[in-house]
Amino acid sequence: MKKKLTMSALLLSSAFAGLYAGTPVIDSKKGSLIGVDAVSMDRTANPRNDFYNYANGGWMKTSKMPDSESKWGSFNELAEKNRELLKKIIEDAAADKAAPKGSIKQKVGDYYSVAMDTVKLEQQGMKPIEAELKKISELKDFSDVIKQIASMHSRGIGSLFSFGVQQDLKKNDEYISYLMQGGLGLPDRDYYTKNDSSSVALLAEYRKHIISMFKLAGKAEIAEAAAKKLISFETQLAEVSMTKVELRDDEKSYHKFSIAELNSMYPVLKWDLYFTSLGLKAQTNIIVCQPDFFKNLNGLATAQSLEDWKLYLTWSLLNESADKLSSAFEKQNFSFYGTVLEGTKVMRPRWKRMIGSTNGALGEAVGQLYVAKAFSPASKARVKAMVDNLMVVYRERIQQLDWMGDSTKTRALEKLGSFTLKLGYPDKWKDYTTLNISRESFFQNYYNAQHYEFLLNIVKLGQPIDRNEWGMSPQTVNAYYNPLMNEIVFPAAIMQPPFFNPEADDAVNYGGIGAVIGHEITHGFDDQGSKFDATGNLKDWWTEQDRERFNAKTAKMVKQFNDIKVFDDLSVNGELTLGENIADLGGLTMSYLALQKSLKVNNTAALVIDGLTPEQRFFVGWAQVWRSKFRPEALRQQVLTNPHSPGDIRAVAPPTNMPDFYKAFGVKEGDKMFRSETDRVKVW
Repeated sequence: MKKKLTMSALLLSSAFAGLYAGTPVIDSKKGSLIGVDAVSMDRTANPRNDFYNYANGGWMKTSKMPDSESKWGSFNELAEKNRELLKKIIEDAAADKAAPKGSIKQKVGDYYSVAMDTVKLEQQGMKPIEAELKKISELKDFSDVIKQIASMHSRGIGSLFSFGVQQDLKKNDEYISYLMQGGLGLPDRDYYTKNDSSSVALLAEYRKHIISMFKLAGKAEIAEAAAKKLISFETQLAEVSMTKVELRDDEKSYHKFSIAELNSMYPVLKWDLYFTSLGLKAQTNIIVCQPDFFKNLNGLATAQSLEDWKLYLTWSLLNESADKLSSAFEKQNFSFYGTVLEGTKVMRPRWKRMIGSTNGALGEAVGQLYVAKAFSPASKARVKAMVDNLMVVYRERIQQLDWMGDSTKTRALEKLGSFTLKLGYPDKWKDYTTLNISRESFFQNYYNAQHYEFLLNIVKLGQPIDRNEWGMSPQTVNAYYNPLMNEIVFPAAIMQPPFFNPEADDAVNYGGIGAVIGHEITHGFDDQGSKFDATGNLKDWWTEQDRERFNAKTAKMVKQFNDIKVFDDLSVNGELTLGENIADLGGLTMSYLALQKSLKVNNTAALVIDGLTPEQRFFVGWAQVWRSKFRPEALRQQVLTNPHSPGDIRAVAPPTNMPDFYKAFGVKEGDKMFRSETDRVKVW
């Protein structure tokens, strides 16, 4: 996630030659440019009234969501294709028993091999966690509770709160520790605090799940009482937790204290003992993200008996470990978190689940094997050129803004020029030398990997910033912007259709990966990213008047999305999704402008393919990236907890704010896709 690169205006301008000099590629078999998935369209739908079905109606009618999935769309289809390739790569590693001990291939192969050994898992039953359960049962006082929480945190077992090390938001040349709210078994505080029928019913199902898990663990005699106590305690934690919307505001989550102040404010929680138990070196300061949460936790801690703490820690361990134990635990875990919460009908085949687990535990080890087979340097070069071109467009756009003053523009251009780009895979791979992986125990391998990652994290304290680190593995179908490093990152896996096709028409690629690139750039200037300066520090660089004008525009976008109903009793949360919605509109706008330059240079502005103009192909390409299907349960969870709007909304909402879309499809007042000019949003 890290690195800063300053690009001059000259370098940005010259980048156009790298991309626009190319000529469209013709698929001789089809007799047309490769690009828009015409089969997935529904030409009987009127794009002026139902653009989503016009672009995706064929796919909506013919695609079938697998029973093992809670949602399905372009991201999932590409991930599925990726998973098949990873299966071949990882199974080859597992079959190679001659792989040198300690090599990447040995660790990847052994991890997957023992994870797939269901006979061993059934034989072991609960044995992998019995020693830990015994430790919990023998805790003698609250000091032991704190040491146990630290031990669990060091192995990735979430309990009570969260701890980690990252750059200081306001002094990002240093690492610092962070304390964050946590401790909930459900996805969000609102599941505990809302009184609507859906929330009440789901909490009742959670209670049943806890009871079932305690029975499986041989604790049937206390199961019902345990469920009642645990839900009561987690509800108290939820009630003092910040909301998802509040958590988006970095200023609200930045509270730096000295360690002495931390001990004074929350003495019951025995911080010196906690940090010592983690093996953490001496610290001077720490950032407490939610002081009110820890203030209340300090009081709640004394209200719990030792037996109550043992119960809570037992549940934390059971809940975190269930999907790594025998089938009875795994099935019960899925029945709640998969079926009740997300509506999924069946578990994915074990090989798919264990490919995911191997990826999670050994991401960059798998990544090294992956990029050797699945990444084209030519694709990297072309996407790099597209990034440079989007930067040029963004620079021009900033200079032309009528709502931003000159001093803020100067700083915005400085920030844009300081963006760093990471494409494909890390220049320096993570070193797994000291991580022990064998074919003895899936559970032990998993916790060894978690502990290894934890140690890599805490050892950063006092060290120089690692500017080579990535926040995603190369085989992840996604992209991100990191404000602390002012960088945009595109893993190798997303550089494939429908996001990017090296043989496709520019219009389609700009509607796909171009808009994704623009989206990540825009995150540097969304409602939260815009609070970080060119060096990646949380620092206000706006004039008061410019920020007010910006906030007025984003408030209009909040209302626009708040007005979108997903269920009769649930609408999109415009505040929760604001950053992503700004990035979608900004990214699509910038990519459209970059396409126009491409069409001019290549003299392809009049090129009609499959009856579609370049502008029409651009918007259809965008909409096809966001085609998606949801189980009702998963859709509800998405709207309640996810900062991204559902895919069908992302496909159509940004275009309705762009006059270019109206021109491309002849949208006029009275059409359902029409939005009045006064209601349209234009930020970047």
